[in-house]
Amino acid sequence: MRITLPQLARISRSVRWIAFGAVFLFCFVAFATGVVASERPGLGDGPWIAWIYYAGSLFVFGGVDLGVPTGGSAVGRGPVCLRDTLAPRSPPKPPQGALA
Repeated sequence: MRITLPQLARISRSVRWIAFGAVFLFCFVAFATGVVASERPGLGDGPWIAWIYYAGSLFVFGGVDLGVPTGGSAVGRGPVCLRDTLAPRSPPKPPQGALA
């Protein structure tokens, strides 16, 4: 079976949407089960719309650093660690005064 370029593009797009959905779901469920991010301590107690915002911001804004997952169960923290691995990240900024 030979795969053409348009078919490959369609498969690639599908895989990206599946990955996005999985990471988004991991993040949302983790917040719902009580996992808190060290950089956003009140996030676990916040409204569900905040969970959606931060779960989506991992992709839309080039990767928001939410910090280390704390609180909640180990089952909830596991997907958050996976989220940190799978979500795209923007390159780190050079220190202030460093030559670029």
